[in-house]
Amino acid sequence: MTTISAAKKKAWKACSRYIRQKHADSNGYASCVTCGATKRWQELDAGHFVPKSRGNRAYFEIGEGPWSVMPYSNVWPQCKGCNGPKGGELILYAAFIRERYGDGVDAEMVEKLRSATYRVQDYEMIREYCEA
Repeated sequence: MTTISAAKKKAWKACSRYIRQKHADSNGYASCVTCGATKRWQELDAGHFVPKSRGNRAYFEIGEGPWSVMPYSNVWPQCKGCNGPKGGELILYAAFIRERYGDGVDAEMVEKLRSATYRVQDYEMIREYCEA
């Protein structure tokens, strides 16, 4: 039987890959949403606007899929510098979210992306969706 931890890890691996590939061009390059650096999708992270520490809704909100509660993605390609040492560059990330979706969406996302309880089956659904 799969543990919750193992199912979440597999779901995130599939979700991260999905986001980075989805936003890559036909040559496999995508841009960091905060600094604009263009790299191969494999060299980028899948960074979160609302930190994944806020819980599962923020962790896996990609704006699509049966588990999504919003039509906006909280997860976008980010370079390792912005997503790591620079703490996600949240001011620049918020500006990207507003430009992409409209004024006030950044605040709406912060409000709505609170924790949710996910079961093994939920993580398996996310993984299967992102792998399809």
